[in-house]
Amino acid sequence: MRGAELHAKLTLVQQLKQLSKQHEQVLQAYERKVEEKLAEAARQSAGSAGAKRMGAPLNAEGPEAKRQRQLAERDQRRKHIWDEIVKIVEKIRKNPKSEAFRSPVDPVKLKIPDYPNIIHFPMDIGTVLKKLRSTPRGYSQPQEAAQDMRQIWLNCRTYNGEKHPVTGFANVLSENFEKAWGQANIEHKWQVEAKREEREEQTFAERGPEDGAGDDDLVTQLRSRRNMLGDLIAAKDLQESLPPGVLGELAPDRDMTFEEKRKLSAHIASVPGEKLSAVLDIIEECEVRRRVGQVCWDVRYGFGVQP
Repeated sequence: MRGAELHAKLTLVQQLKQLSKQHEQVLQAYERKVEEKLAEAARQSAGSAGAKRMGAPLNAEGPEAKRQRQLAERDQRRKHIWDEIVKIVEKIRKNPKSEAFRSPVDPVKLKIPDYPNIIHFPMDIGTVLKKLRSTPRGYSQPQEAAQDMRQIWLNCRTYNGEKHPVTGFANVLSENFEKAWGQANIEHKWQVEAKREEREEQTFAERGPEDGAGDDDLVTQLRSRRNMLGDLIAAKDLQESLPPGVLGELAPDRDMTFEEKRKLSAHIASVPGEKLSAVLDIIEECEVRRRVGQVCWDVRYGFGVQP
């Protein structure tokens, strides 16, 4: 059994190495196509007024202009996520069962003077919408808005008890909210956006605000977009309960399925650049050990790269 497990691991290493080469070949082919389009565009614009010189790079904007564009695009992506949250909350508000939760509880009007003594964190749908639409926004992260919505249902259960009819309405609305929130995948989208912004900030810090040459590096730009795409695909697989690197049992006598190869390729693309070299080192080391009959246990969860 020990030998079968070793063989399975070595087979996976070989497939990983092959897929890595294929991935790089695809990237190089794409880069060549873009360079051809670049040259063609430069030729066509050479005679126009104010045209760029022949061979000008795709991204000829200055570093400050690019920085401002990135910030504007970032704001738009974040706004799109917040707009989705508003739609979810609005849908809950329009539900006929939400009437008791649309505005703050008035202890005097409802003749429940003990309410403030029992409920220490009052919340309602109208307040959530106001915080979502205010400038500046009343939330820094989507999870905060979700927590406020959940506080509404919790307050209702706490004060009225589980058997009260209004609590029944709260339970229905709570279920509707959680379903809509999960289907919209809000928190995952926010995490992907945060990771993208972190990469942009890191790139900006490494190049510096005055480093214009880095902005003209087409290969760097393409690799960055390739990595972002890999993050999105791998994150989708993670949402499907498939953590990166876990592809199921690989029997020695069978090849990887197409789905396994697709997921593995996505995870390769999501490996950060600074860790990719470590992956390749592990692969090469395993190859050497295999030739001399030694055991390689370095290929573990996450391709053996420690976080």
